[in-house]
Amino acid sequence: MYVKTVLNKDDTLAIFSEIQKTIQQNKEIRLNNLIDSIFQDLKSRFQFESMNIFLLDHNYENLIPYKLTNPSLDHKIIDEIYQMPIPMKEEGGIGTYVVQKRMNVYIPELSEDMVLSSWGKKVLELTHMKSNLLFPLFADGAVCGIITFPTYREKLELNEKQIEEIQQYVFYISVAVTSLFFSVELKERNQFIEKKNMQMHEDLKLAKRIQKSLIPANPPQFEGISLASFYKPMDEIGGDFFDFLRTREPHLLGIYISDISGHGVPAALIGSMVKTLIETAGVKRTTPGKFLNFINNKIIGQTSGNFLTAFYGLYNQKTKLFRYSRGAHPYPLLIRDEKIIPLQSQGKILGVMEDLEFEEKEIQLFSKDKILFYTDGLTEALSPEGKEFEAILEEIILRIAFLPISNIISLLYQELIHFKKNIDFDDDICLVGLEIE
Repeated sequence: MYVKTVLNKDDTLAIFSEIQKTIQQNKEIRLNNLIDSIFQDLKSRFQFESMNIFLLDHNYENLIPYKLTNPSLDHKIIDEIYQMPIPMKEEGGIGTYVVQKRMNVYIPELSEDMVLSSWGKKVLELTHMKSNLLFPLFADGAVCGIITFPTYREKLELNEKQIEEIQQYVFYISVAVTSLFFSVELKERNQFIEKKNMQMHEDLKLAKRIQKSLIPANPPQFEGISLASFYKPMDEIGGDFFDFLRTREPHLLGIYISDISGHGVPAALIGSMVKTLIETAGVKRTTPGKFLNFINNKIIGQTSGNFLTAFYGLYNQKTKLFRYSRGAHPYPLLIRDEKIIPLQSQGKILGVMEDLEFEEKEIQLFSKDKILFYTDGLTEALSPEGKEFEAILEEIILRIAFLPISNIISLLYQELIHFKKNIDFDDDICLVGLEIE
C-alpha cells in the first residue's frame, strides 16, 4: 500500500538547494509552489489527502493558518473552521500539545469520545476527520508552528519507519516556511521580544524591592549582644533568606536563616512565603524544633519541587543560653577562645516530607563568644583553580576572631572576593553574626 523508500542523498541535496534559492529570492509565490511540490511528492508516497500549516502569532497565544490544502473539503467548511485561530490556552488541544511537548502526534482513528478542545470538537463535527498526523515546526530551535496531515475519507495507517520518512519532508517544509516567515516578520517579533524583556526587567525590579523589604535592612538592637548581617543575591533576587524574630517574651531573640533551592523569582516567592509563616508561627517561635516543623508542614506541596535548608536559634538574654534546631543547613560556627565549634544537630531538608522531627540542642554562651551563620554560597564558592572557600574558611576566621562580629563579616566577604578574584558568584551569599558582649 505504501512506498517504503526514504529520501536518498541526491534527493536531499536537491530539495535543500531549491529551498535556499527560493528563500534568497524571497518570493512567496515561488515558495508556495515549492511547498506544493514537496506535498505532491508526499502524496505520491502516502495516502495523504490534505496538509495544513499553522504558525504561532506574535503573542504565542494562537496558531494562525498559513497554508491550507484540503481538496477533500467544501470551501465553506474551510472558511468556517480553518480560518479560525487555534487557541493555545484551551485544554485538550492537540495542536497545543504538539507545541508544548515539541513532539509528533499520530492519531490513527479520531472519535467523539476523545478529549478535544472546543476547536477540535467543531472540526470533528463538521469534517468527520478520520485520522491526523501532526509535527511541530522549528525555527532556531524554538517551536514556531505545526504542520498537520488530516484525512477525511479513510483512516491513515502508518508505521514508525514511515513516520520517520515523513519527518524528513517536514524538515524541508519547516526550513522553507519559517525562513520566509521570519524574514518578513523579524522586525515585529524583535519589537515584541524587546517589549517583553523590558516588562520582565521591570517585574524583576519590583520583585527585588519586595524581597528587600522582607529582609532586615539593619539588625535590631538587643541588650547584651551585637548583631550583624550581609546579603548578596547571585541574580537580581535570590533564594537565601534570614530574619530576626521577637517573641512575647522580651528576653528572647530568634535568629533564622535558610537557603531555598534554585534562584531568581521562584526562590524569592518561597522566601516571601516563609516570611509570612514566620509572622504567623506564634508561640512556636519559642521552640526551635516545633518552629521548623511548622514551616516544613506548611510549605509541603507549595514549592513546585523546590526545597530549603534552615537553621533557627533562640537566644535567652537572661541565661545566655542558645537553643537551636537545624534542617540540613550548614552548621553555624561558634568562635570561642581562638577555637571554632560547629553547632551540630540532626534534621532533614524542609518542603519534601511531612511531620519531620528536628533535633533540639542547647549551649551556654559566654561573654566574647561569637556565632557565624551562613549559607553554602560562602563555603562552596570556587577559586579559579577550582578550590572551595570552605578549605580556608576556618583559617581566615581564626586570624580575625578578635575583631567585632560586624568586622568579621565584612572581612570575610573581602577575603571571598580575593579568593575568587572576581565579584561574580554562582550562588547567593548570606552571612549573619551574633556576639555576646
